[in-house]
Amino acid sequence: MSGALAIRGVSKTYDAEGAGVEALRECSFEVRAEEFVAIVGPSGCGKTTLLNAIAGFDTVSAGEIVGIKPMFRHEARHCEAEARLDHPADVRSSCYGR
Repeated sequence: MSGALAIRGVSKTYDAEGAGVEALRECSFEVRAEEFVAIVGPSGCGKTTLLNAIAGFDTVSAGEIVGIKPMFRHEARHCEAEARLDHPADVRSSCYGR
């Protein structure tokens, strides 16, 4: 991996009442250090699912996410379980001390 973050063949399927719902299908891209990236698309295309997987709030069904420190991913899961905050800035302050 030459980038700061690599998403390789990431797929996510939710099992809603026995009917598989595919949120992501074989998503792959790389972000190099100091690059700015925007993830855009129509409602329901998997943007939030992908970002939740990158942050460690959710798991993927297939593929891998490389380049995020495991400690950060663990802290993100801990914050999701502990914090019940209404505003994204509150989550940043509470979880990351910023």
